[in-house]
Amino acid sequence: MYRILIVDDEPVIRKGITSFIDLKKEEITVDDQYANGAEALAALKKQPYDILITDIKMPLIGGIELTKQALELYP
Repeated sequence: MYRILIVDDEPVIRKGITSFIDLKKEEITVDDQYANGAEALAALKKQPYDILITDIKMPLIGGIELTKQALELYP
């Protein structure tokens, strides 16, 4: 089972991504969703995720910086 972290500042996008994926068929769980990179980074420091889906432009920490820091935490 893969654990996904979705990060986007628009709730409709987060919901759309979640509803687009056939979670049971793909054996995926959407464990957390956050509206900005800072919240997501705090969550990543507590536990790893298998897949990170992130927007590029967000408040506080953007998606590219979030991805860089996630890779530093979990190479």
